[in-house]
Amino acid sequence: MNFDSNNVDNKIKFDYSRLSVKKILKEYDTINGVHIHFENDAKYEMLVAVLSMLEQEGASHYIVEHRDIWIMNITRPEPENRRYTGMTGSCIVYTCLPEVIREEESQILLWIKNNKPSTALALLTFIILCFLSWRNIRRVYCS
Repeated sequence: MNFDSNNVDNKIKFDYSRLSVKKILKEYDTINGVHIHFENDAKYEMLVAVLSMLEQEGASHYIVEHRDIWIMNITRPEPENRRYTGMTGSCIVYTCLPEVIREEESQILLWIKNNKPSTALALLTFIILCFLSWRNIRRVYCS
């Protein structure tokens, strides 16, 4: 969609973009998206209207760059025990709530108690190796 100074055309494009955003969010469409471009003569009110529409429709995944907005649906809805905390670069950050972390830890410990010690040792070794690999990858690419 290209928004310019023509209010009549902009109203039609705005309504169509709202329907498109609703559709990709409702259908959890991770393939398609909506690209909105603001021409040099577009009014600031149109940008505000589009951003307000994104807030109203619950679109949490969009990129604003120069005179463009790309709206997308990246994943299916997260379980209730996870909370969206923002975007940093190209990474979407979710945080688990503390009570969920404690519950998951107790389930892992219960599983280890109910299984053979050799299985628990193999699992512990695997977890340690994953952590060390993650730490090395993070050290190399994030520094």
